[in-house]
Amino acid sequence: MFSMLLSAVLLIGFPASAQVIEKPDLKRGKIHYDASEYVDPKVVIRGDIAVLTYNYHSLHKDTAGQMQRSSFWNTTEVYRMIAGSWKIIHTHWSLIKGKRIGGGV
Repeated sequence: MFSMLLSAVLLIGFPASAQVIEKPDLKRGKIHYDASEYVDPKVVIRGDIAVLTYNYHSLHKDTAGQMQRSSFWNTTEVYRMIAGSWKIIHTHWSLIKGKRIGGGV
């Protein structure tokens, strides 16, 4: 599972993202994005515990139809091998605030 996370991944739209993460409940207006980037993922595995860190960028189409990065997050997820498969046992997301260099995708 973790060997595929050695480089950045760009997922366009919900169908692609649903393969990696659960869809948010859009009816309640919590999260909306047109695409996602998983940047600089790193994994450390020790026994039955693994820690995944990456930068997450959500992207939205602007009025001209161009993809623009709209939010930036530092992400840490802790996995444990349970009954032969990796399960998330803890996740933490921190919004990155401040000026960004470069605007478009």
